[in-house]
Amino acid sequence: MHKHLNSTNRFIRLPEVLTITGLKRSTLYNQLNAGLFPKPKRLGSSRCVAWSLSEIQNWIDAQPSVATVAEEDLV
Repeated sequence: MHKHLNSTNRFIRLPEVLTITGLKRSTLYNQLNAGLFPKPKRLGSSRCVAWSLSEIQNWIDAQPSVATVAEEDLV
């Protein structure tokens, strides 16, 4: 019988990381190279990498809140 893993205990590939964070690929890699973004883990082959979903969620939680744009600013 398999243990049910919490969804945050899984690895996600680059397209899902980009969707979840809203970052573009170049921005993600710039932040990664600057040490500002969680590092991916190697999965099996040297070309296969993925990120820990829980690390990505922690990174998102640590980001400063974006101020909501006031309605008058939209007009």
